[in-house]
Amino acid sequence: MKPETEGSRNIKHEALLVTLIAIAVFMCHILYLLLGRIDLERHDIRTGLDQAIPFVQEFVIPYLLWYVMIIATFLCYLIHESKDMIEIGIYDLIGLIICCAVFVIYPTEITFRPEYIAGSDFCSSVLRWMFNADKPYNVLPSMHCYEATAAFVGIMHSRYFSRKTWAKVTGAVLMVAIWMSTLFIKQHSVIDMAAGIALALILIPVIGIVRKKITEKGCI
Repeated sequence: MKPETEGSRNIKHEALLVTLIAIAVFMCHILYLLLGRIDLERHDIRTGLDQAIPFVQEFVIPYLLWYVMIIATFLCYLIHESKDMIEIGIYDLIGLIICCAVFVIYPTEITFRPEYIAGSDFCSSVLRWMFNADKPYNVLPSMHCYEATAAFVGIMHSRYFSRKTWAKVTGAVLMVAIWMSTLFIKQHSVIDMAAGIALALILIPVIGIVRKKITEKGCI
């Protein structure tokens, strides 16, 4: 039996880290849903601007594209560059943990969502299902806006996407469209959106810190 080399140990270590990060990110989303089902006294988050923004149900489409953006970017890292997956995954995970901590310490809600969505078209049907499944709780900071911003930041900092201008442009357009969608379908307030974006920007140095450790040690 051949002795295990340092390279093979690093590969196994990276694979374990990627698996743990993926599980932890998934569990944060499950925790978000569970916290929304606990009966708590919640703080209503709204501004005058929220009342002025019209309800536009077609914005549910860019809202749903959030799933495509998140899954596609992480699949690319998983397939092409595991170190990107580790660095950006840890960055994303830390923000999600902070979001869940805020949801526990300061439970929030919005009360300006439409009570009923009329129509049998695709957008109306999806919104009815979504509003029923995802109650308007734990809105500050917006995890949707946080992860959309984190995904774009990841694209800008990743090794795999470093020379892919199309990916950076697409990511920027998707990110802004997702921000706007949370407001126009009344899923979040302006404050929620701003807090989610700010959190992602504040945590950007995490990527550099993790990258430095990987560079120095070969893996964390």
